[in-house]
Amino acid sequence: MKGVYALTEDIKKEDVKEEVAETTEEVVEESNQPSELEEAQARAEEFENKYLRAHAEMQNIQRRANEERQQLQNTVAKIWRKQSYHHWTTSNVPLPSKD
Repeated sequence: MKGVYALTEDIKKEDVKEEVAETTEEVVEESNQPSELEEAQARAEEFENKYLRAHAEMQNIQRRANEERQQLQNTVAKIWRKQSYHHWTTSNVPLPSKD
């Protein structure tokens, strides 16, 4: 009878070894795939980079608009001064006196 029990225990040991091997293979396969946390962290990092790039682009657009506005104001002021000076010098209005 000892032989039958020993044979049964050997079969059980083999079954346990096979289950351990299958479980180990599953764990190895799962470890090769990124976990949900890693995927979420990667997506968060990607969104952060996109946000920072968009923010920098918006700042650049604002800076360029301010520079263009300033340049336009300077150009208009220069034209106005030239026209005013020309009108003042060519009109028959007497120059202000220094009294």
